[in-house]
Amino acid sequence: MFGLTPDEKKVIIFFIAALALGNAVLLYKKMHPDSAPELKYGGPELPRAIEQPGSFPAGPEAAAKNQWPVKKLPAGKIDLNRAGPRDLQRLPAIGPAMAKKIIDFRKESGDFKKVEDLMKVKGIGHKKFNRLREHVFVDH
Repeated sequence: MFGLTPDEKKVIIFFIAALALGNAVLLYKKMHPDSAPELKYGGPELPRAIEQPGSFPAGPEAAAKNQWPVKKLPAGKIDLNRAGPRDLQRLPAIGPAMAKKIIDFRKESGDFKKVEDLMKVKGIGHKKFNRLREHVFVDH
């Protein structure tokens, strides 16, 4: 084949296979746009239950059995200036300690003027803020 060495042939075959696999993944993502919505926020939250016939149950009954904790997202957006610790903990990537930091920041600095002010709280960077942005608002 064009005077190539066996090693060069293997490299070419590897790149062709990688290209084909990459195209297959892109085609799958295009045909199934809702297959992994958590990836647009930088990564999935683990552990996460995948509900399939015959698999472990997901939802409150699984959390009650202490199998796979399921964090419920708020039904509507949460007002950063009015939310208590429990409301904040329902947000993605916000646990008790981070909820306390948000409330302490609000007490010290006053009400949030805009949603972006949430990044002033120690421990909330761009990545975490992007996960929270669609779940919060600021009412003046």
